[in-house]
Amino acid sequence: MKKVLILLLSVATFVSCSDVEGVTYNAGSTFLAFDQASYNLPVNVNSSSTVSVQFVSSSVSSVARTYNLSIVSEESNANPLTYSLPSTVTIPANEYEGTLTITGTDNDLLDANIKKLVFKVEGLSASESTDTEKVTV
Repeated sequence: MKKVLILLLSVATFVSCSDVEGVTYNAGSTFLAFDQASYNLPVNVNSSSTVSVQFVSSSVSSVARTYNLSIVSEESNANPLTYSLPSTVTIPANEYEGTLTITGTDNDLLDANIKKLVFKVEGLSASESTDTEKVTV
């Protein structure tokens, strides 16, 4: 009887350890979000560096979806000559995520103080929503 019980427990443990597939919600509305609310972009003297930002969707579309990005001026203090932010982010057709790349460059304008660049996504349709309204770099 002990052997049967041990065998059943072993089988139950093995079955419960299988990988769980990710859940995708596609119930008429689409949820969009950046994968993080803040990012670090360290820039060394006389050089440049980049950071990749993922913009993800809860559903796929048969067409590419492009959204506008705008800088929140009142919350940003980074010199516009020291960074490059694309004006849009695109989620390709039949994909769940799009990537945008932000580049920081010294240009002999940086100092030792940490600067902030805050931006947000715009251009969502009525059936789309997001909880990540602003991203801080």
